[in-house]
Amino acid sequence: LLKSFAKYNEERGITRIDVDDGHLKSFEIKKKIDIKEEQKVQTDSRDISYLGLRTSIKEKVFGHDEEIDTFAQKLYMNYTALEDERTESVLLVGPTGVGKTETVRAACDYLYIPYVEFNASNLVPEGIKGTSIEDLIISLYEIANCDIKEAERGLIFLDEYDKLNSGDLEIKKSVKQILLSFNDGTMIPIKNEDYDFIFDSKMTNKVYAGVFEKISEYNRRIMKKSRV
Repeated sequence: LLKSFAKYNEERGITRIDVDDGHLKSFEIKKKIDIKEEQKVQTDSRDISYLGLRTSIKEKVFGHDEEIDTFAQKLYMNYTALEDERTESVLLVGPTGVGKTETVRAACDYLYIPYVEFNASNLVPEGIKGTSIEDLIISLYEIANCDIKEAERGLIFLDEYDKLNSGDLEIKKSVKQILLSFNDGTMIPIKNEDYDFIFDSKMTNKVYAGVFEKISEYNRRIMKKSRV
C-alpha cells in the first residue's frame, strides 16, 4: 500500500495519510501544479502549494536540492496540518554558510507566516536575565499582530542548537527541559505587565539548526567508504 502511495506521489503529488492503530482511516491527495500555472499564482490569493514553496526556496538558495525538497515537504505538511494534528520538528544539519537560515527565511516569506529566529546557545530559563523561550513566543505574538492563532501557527527557528551545552551547564539543563516541553507541544503560560495569555505550541513550526560536527564527520566517513 505504501509503495503504491509512493508511486502515486512521484507521478501526481503529495499524499496525506491518517493512520489509527495500524489501520488506514483516510488519505488526501495534493496534486502537483504545473510550474507555469504556479508562477501565475499571486501571494494575495493565498493559493499555497508544495511546488510553489520548493520553487520559492530554490530561487534564493542554490544547491542542496534534495535537502530543500525534504524541508519544503515537511514544512508544507505542517502548514496544512489540521487542528487536531501536531506539527513535526525539523533539524537542519550542515556547516556555516550553506544556507540554513536563508532557507527558513525564504520558506516563511512564501508561506507568509510569522517567524522568530534566535541563537539557541543564548537561551536562558524564564526569570534569569537574558532571552527565554517565553520571550521568543512574545516576539512571535507581536509579529503576528497579537493574533494568537496566527502566532501559534508561526515558526520559531533556533540556530546553533548544537552549542546548547556551552556555558553554564545547570542553566542549559533547565533550558533543555523547557525546550523538550515546547517541542512536545505543551501549553505555555505567558504573563507579564503587558501580556496575559496561554500559548499552545502544538501547532507551532519548530526548526533547529547547527553544524553538529560529529554528525558531519560521520557522514564524511560514510561518503568516503562508499566511494572506495
